[in-house]
Amino acid sequence: MQHSYVDFLATIKITQSSFYFRTVTVSEVETEILAIPDKNTYGLYSGVRRLLLIYVSLPLATLLNVSVSQGVYPAKLKLSKIVPVFKSGDELDANNCRPISLLSNFNRIFEKLMYSRVISFSGENGLLYQARYGFRKSHSSQRTFLDIINASNSSQ
Repeated sequence: MQHSYVDFLATIKITQSSFYFRTVTVSEVETEILAIPDKNTYGLYSGVRRLLLIYVSLPLATLLNVSVSQGVYPAKLKLSKIVPVFKSGDELDANNCRPISLLSNFNRIFEKLMYSRVISFSGENGLLYQARYGFRKSHSSQRTFLDIINASNSSQ
């Protein structure tokens, strides 16, 4: 049985008229700084961020809060380092590489904190379809397969 997206939208009961941005705290910034892996990072603080943690956390939290409240994203955070990653085949052929962007650590922190707020708001307000498993915590593709198997068994 197929459902239209309109069926899902009719079930949403939003308690707020718009998204409310919860301000970023210093402890959240510190947690995210410590969670960044040492490899595959780009930026000034990739190697010494733990040493500078006490000096960077408050200014970065302030910067992120001002950025959101003013609706302006700092241009320096938009920069990334583009590096080629070999796929397969002839290593000398540039067509066998794909580009990846290495973002600054500050940008990673900003994205993670914004992501957590959007996911939290979506979950609290029932904006995510129950059968939406991708990119959701505790919702793996295995559950998708189980739903498909259960649906086919119940239709027989």
